[in-house]
Amino acid sequence: MENYFMRETLQKAVSVDQIEEGQLISNLPDDAFFVFQKSLKRAFSSSNIDCSCAMINNTSTLLLKEFKEELEQPLIDQPTTQIGGITDMFQSSANKSSQTASDDLWRTLGVSCSNIEVSCQNIKRLIQQLQSEISLLKVDEISRAKLETCLAELCSTTGPFQELRMNAIGHFIESAMLPDVIPAIDQFSTVSHVIEEEVMSDETFVQKLAISLSRIIDKTKSHLLASLYNETILQFTSEVADALEKQVFKSNFNQLGGVKLDRDLRQIVSFLSEKTEQPLRDKFTRVTQMAIILSLDRVGEVEDYWSLNSGPTRWYLTAKDIKGVLHLRKDFRPEDIETLKLSPRMGRH
Repeated sequence: MENYFMRETLQKAVSVDQIEEGQLISNLPDDAFFVFQKSLKRAFSSSNIDCSCAMINNTSTLLLKEFKEELEQPLIDQPTTQIGGITDMFQSSANKSSQTASDDLWRTLGVSCSNIEVSCQNIKRLIQQLQSEISLLKVDEISRAKLETCLAELCSTTGPFQELRMNAIGHFIESAMLPDVIPAIDQFSTVSHVIEEEVMSDETFVQKLAISLSRIIDKTKSHLLASLYNETILQFTSEVADALEKQVFKSNFNQLGGVKLDRDLRQIVSFLSEKTEQPLRDKFTRVTQMAIILSLDRVGEVEDYWSLNSGPTRWYLTAKDIKGVLHLRKDFRPEDIETLKLSPRMGRH
């Protein structure tokens, strides 16, 4: 009977779910855990070990099935299928402007990420409460062992929820954040990087990218809980660095173009570090090393630069990577690149 009550009450919480004005989460996470806590409290108050164990097991089952599925839904069917009652709040974007559809998507996925984050925290709190409750019970060792076995099963639900949390962050970055910055990054390969001295001072690309990044970072801060923000920005920055690397490989350079790339990257990293107040330089290590190679005077200088005596620097480029980068230099002869003898140190990860 208690199991039926818990399931039905959880479904009711899903059906009436809504987001209060100005909130980053819906009511579902806290409402659902109120249901779990209330049912578990009643079970423990019965002083019946079998009843308490059954309720803990039922909680584990509901968490991994009905509840987790509700939290997952926006990640599967976004942007029109949402958690419970949130569906009615976000209409189909078919008849909306592109900007309105984008805003709805940010809102939807932001709420989804934050709901999952709060749910992960609530599960941990629920486990701690049960641990405390069990420790205070005056029962025999066999009964205590049964309760602790059931509790261990409940503890195992944290793994799938943490995985869901990571998937949600990745989905938010891929579906909301990156589409807003990729057009600015793609501009890199539309201009020549075989340049003359007078072009060195042109900061058009960096300025436009900085504006785009600034807007996205501010928007992210306003759509996610603080406990999600830093981790999301770090992952997003890695994606930005990867996207820049792909654009570099689509381009051709002379030495000045390589020097300018190195300068541009320094400005981008400096801007992001200041904007996010996080150390992000390591996210750009590969593309920064590419810029260094592109700014060398001659092919053979690579061997000098990355010789065994060059110090403790960790290189993220393999020998194949380095030759690929060198081929982007239009003034380097392909035969010189292919005959390059790279030391065993090259490509250390």
